[in-house]
Amino acid sequence: MILNHDKKFIFLKTRKTASTSIEIYLERLSFPNTEVQEYQPQKISHNIIVGARLKDMSNMYEYYNHMPALEVAKKIGEERFYSYFKFCVLRNPFDKLVSDFYWALFLKKISPPLDFLLIKKMFKNFIVSKKII
Repeated sequence: MILNHDKKFIFLKTRKTASTSIEIYLERLSFPNTEVQEYQPQKISHNIIVGARLKDMSNMYEYYNHMPALEVAKKIGEERFYSYFKFCVLRNPFDKLVSDFYWALFLKKISPPLDFLLIKKMFKNFIVSKKII
């Protein structure tokens, strides 16, 4: 998530929607002379907050990757939260499901098979059970 008090906006990250790329772009605009990396701890300045982009950071940082909107509202105050422009990225549901499938393969260190019928069967199973066979 990225919060900009000067511009009065909050960008909330959704999963598997290229939201990290958008967040990095917004961060570069907000911190023009600072190095921006895909994985980094939170950045907090007087006017800008960028949530941490690290694995399992919800216990380590006040602001973090994919932080729920209600939690952001609690941290900054509901009045401020509801007065700021909030936005996120949505994705075609089927494209998101395909991306989730390939991400699950990656996490399990499984190379996608080249056999179309086999990958079709795996994908169908994933849709039904959310498990990779």
